[in-house]
Amino acid sequence: MNRVRAICDDHDAIEWTEADTDDIESIWRARRDAYPAACEYYTDQTVGVIGDVVVPISKYSEIVRQIETISDDLELLTPCVGHAGDGNIHFLPIVDTDDPAAMNRVQKLTDAIVSEALELGGTATGEHGIGIGKRKFMRQEHGDGVDVMNDIKNIIDPTGIMNPGKTLPSDE
Repeated sequence: MNRVRAICDDHDAIEWTEADTDDIESIWRARRDAYPAACEYYTDQTVGVIGDVVVPISKYSEIVRQIETISDDLELLTPCVGHAGDGNIHFLPIVDTDDPAAMNRVQKLTDAIVSEALELGGTATGEHGIGIGKRKFMRQEHGDGVDVMNDIKNIIDPTGIMNPGKTLPSDE
């Protein structure tokens, strides 16, 4: 805390405020409650996907604006919560998950946000992993590194029994 305060002082910070224990707990409670709150926003809808991307911190405000624009274009309410200090943002589009058209819009939203994050110099995921849904972005993000990843996977798992069909894209 002293180091951060010294940096702020060295750069002519206008004001310094330290949160007390109650303030910090309130902030963490709000963060923990973000997902349940999104799930309860509408009685007949819920979070369609918990998405995440990471961008350079200098691009954070840009990805937030892009998520808003993409959500508006797709007519989706998409609350976000993130870790601005490391460029991570989680997006939580709220839809009727039994509606195939709505879930199609959620997939379009996810793909557009991931593409935007990559264009901004970020990554397709920060915490939630590649899984199946983001495999198609691996080559865009890692280029020929995907070939090396596949080579390593084939050495470690020559019969393909370890988590088949996950993370790495299939041969194109």
